[in-house]
Amino acid sequence: MLLHLNKNFKLISTKKTKSNNRLRFFCFILLTTQLSLNISCSSLLTTRPYFVISETEAAIRAAKEVQADILAPELFRQAQEWFFSAKRNYKFKYFKLAKAECLKAKVFAEKAEFEALKNGAERTSIEAPPDQYSQDSGPSEPTPFEEETPEPILYEEYEEQLKKNKKSKKNKKPNPNG
Repeated sequence: MLLHLNKNFKLISTKKTKSNNRLRFFCFILLTTQLSLNISCSSLLTTRPYFVISETEAAIRAAKEVQADILAPELFRQAQEWFFSAKRNYKFKYFKLAKAECLKAKVFAEKAEFEALKNGAERTSIEAPPDQYSQDSGPSEPTPFEEETPEPILYEEYEEQLKKNKKSKKNKKPNPNG
């Protein structure tokens, strides 16, 4: 039994009906659905950790370059496992967790690289990639446009050329031999 105030501010009692219960149930279902959608769609609001993933990949490549998988296998294995876990979480759109695991993998990869260098490893590629903006080459000369541009003609001349082409096509008989 529910109590309400009427227009004259007198208490009146009303009975619960099935329609009130159905309405409450429907509102409850609607609110829980909205809440679950907001929680599950939170990946739409967070940014994807592209930069962290690429940094981690570079750190793992650098560790592999100094043979950290041989000289510091435990640290290198942990870096690879954390990175694999981060890629899996990224695939399922758990971006915050993927970012945290990428950072852990990066730390392990850097530690593995340091340990390998400390144990006597040497880098295989010492040279930096060539600089594409170096001033030695100087500016290149633009090449001229080599195709010939047609001469402009008047519209009347163009129509005459079309008529001549149509007449020449009509006068030509198809060759039955091929």
